Amino acid sequence: MEDLKFAKYFDYSLHLSHELVKEKIDNPKEYQVVWKINSNFVTASAFRYRKDMPFETVVDKEWQVDEQPIYTDRNSFPLNVREKFFKHFGIDKMFNSFGSLYSNDGELFKQLSTFVKSSKFVGIINDDKLLYNVKFMNNNIELPFISVSAKDEIRPVSLIESSQN
Repeated sequence: MEDLKFAKYFDYSLHLSHELVKEKIDNPKEYQVVWKINSNFVTASAFRYRKDMPFETVVDKEWQVDEQPIYTDRNSFPLNVREKFFKHFGIDKMFNSFGSLYSNDGELFKQLSTFVKSSKFVGIINDDKLLYNVKFMNNNIELPFISVSAKDEIRPVSLIESSQN
């Protein structure tokens, strides 16, 4: 299930990107991942964001990240990804202007892929083996979810604006 783990880490990192940039830019575009699953191209969410997640992040207009985590296991998904993401992309890090990176979908895709591949996340994913809000791009079939097995090959291939799918 390494492909699904990567998919969840990548999708959540994309979500965090939007969270980081929306405090600096009014109404930033939202991206969705285009996945290649076996021989199909789909848009889907590998990570189901829940409003009741046990942490809160505030990013002010000066790019200062103020996290107030309320959790017990820092090595479990999604907290392990969240912590590394803000350390990597936060203020005074690799990108002083995350808004510029975010507005360049190709570069954002490349940097998120590199971030997830290089982070070597440890810990467990206490999550299901589902992709949500699935839309097959070749025939426009939409499903609320699909189950993914260890045999399925899943990889991100592009980003599109959410309103385009």
